[in-house]
Amino acid sequence: MLRKLLIVGLLVFVATCSWSLAQNAPSPNAPGQGTGGGLTEGEASLARAQLLYRTGNFKDAIAEYQNLLKVNPGSPEVYAGLSRVYRKQEKIDEAFVAATKAVELGPTSSEAHVALGEVYFRQARMAEAQKEFVGVLQSDRKNARAFLGLARINHSISLYRRYKAMIEEAHRLDPIDPEIQREWLKTLPRAERIKV
Repeated sequence: MLRKLLIVGLLVFVATCSWSLAQNAPSPNAPGQGTGGGLTEGEASLARAQLLYRTGNFKDAIAEYQNLLKVNPGSPEVYAGLSRVYRKQEKIDEAFVAATKAVELGPTSSEAHVALGEVYFRQARMAEAQKEFVGVLQSDRKNARAFLGLARINHSISLYRRYKAMIEEAHRLDPIDPEIQREWLKTLPRAERIKV
């Protein structure tokens, strides 16, 4: 059932991205104008890399992120995404290097700080992870992955009520993120999980 939910969520995400790209495609009467003020080629490539990551295609996600770095080597979002892929592959040292580079390039980037917090959490450096997530939420209350990070910290120290509140907020903000979905489903009673 979870697999079906993930597939449906990813299909909705892909359809939304495709629709957005189609809506912002350059006019045939205006050659050379990029994407008409919508998604740039770099943004579309970043969306592809994120989709590859979310679907578990880590090898291709890394290739897409590395291609993005050739075009824009100063992008904290690209390094943050690369860090997440490495973390999922259990390459924690590489993930840490990419996340710290993301923060160095974008000290105000919420994605960079969340990526660093995720690596800190994986390294069991809870205080540092919490500091990163809380710092992001103080400036960006719409960052679902910061709520996910705090939820995981609360769960690890047995603060289950706070864990549930954080994961519900993360799910409200980004219901198709597979990691958020998995955590959110854990909070549902068994009878409700079956319905989902």
